[in-house]
Amino acid sequence: MKFTFKGKEYRICFQHNTSSFDKLGNRQDRATFCTIYETGLKDRLIAEEEALCHDNDNFSRAVGRKISLARALALASADKEFRRTAWMAYFNRNNDPTTKGDPACQV
Repeated sequence: MKFTFKGKEYRICFQHNTSSFDKLGNRQDRATFCTIYETGLKDRLIAEEEALCHDNDNFSRAVGRKISLARALALASADKEFRRTAWMAYFNRNNDPTTKGDPACQV
């Protein structure tokens, strides 16, 4: 998901870890990761945060995206206008066909 703020391009990527057990049989945390980059000639990492799902809760990608994005924006110490622009890009992401399957966000 991309957005522009004060003439600079930014990209927000989400990754979901839904596997319950690792190769040794140990339980892994189900989590959603949010990463914010400033794009340009070379991407610059702005913030990276995660939202962990408790063992007693159902894993929800939507809830994880919201929690991890809120934490990433708080970690970035972003001003109010930046946060507003990022949230508007998040809520309008389904209306923008260019955000579907962003190859830059793929691991």
